[in-house]
Amino acid sequence: MKKIYIEWYDAYTRDGWESVEDAIKNCKSLMPCKTIGWLLNEDEKQITVCHTFNPSLVMGILHIPKCSIVKMKRY
Repeated sequence: MKKIYIEWYDAYTRDGWESVEDAIKNCKSLMPCKTIGWLLNEDEKQITVCHTFNPSLVMGILHIPKCSIVKMKRY
């Protein structure tokens, strides 16, 4: 597996009741994220990475939509 670095934007949520005005006022931009992992798979819509692996098992699987990726470097 190859190591990969990805900068991407994730969605976020808030929970609880608030007025429409407060909800609009408290809108924030998307959540910037940085991920370093091992490339498991890539297709036209997403990149799948894991943070840990051995010869037969993987752990910490993350699927990142390609439309959310702003920077990527493969090692």
